[in-house]
Amino acid sequence: MILKNVLDLSRSITEDCQDMHELVQNKDIPDPAVIKIKQQLNRKMIMLQKIISEAYPLSRGKAL
Repeated sequence: MILKNVLDLSRSITEDCQDMHELVQNKDIPDPAVIKIKQQLNRKMIMLQKIISEAYPLSRGKAL
């Protein structure tokens, strides 16, 4: 289940990155649409980091 969530979130992050890149090609970086997708991307990246850190806590003493 965790792996599926990570893969889905990773795909979604990739799609958001592509969307943001396309938006920046046609709009300025401070455009509200670009800011909105950037904020969405940041939230998803934080979620992904949280899932990974909970699945592989540093207290185990193992490097990723």
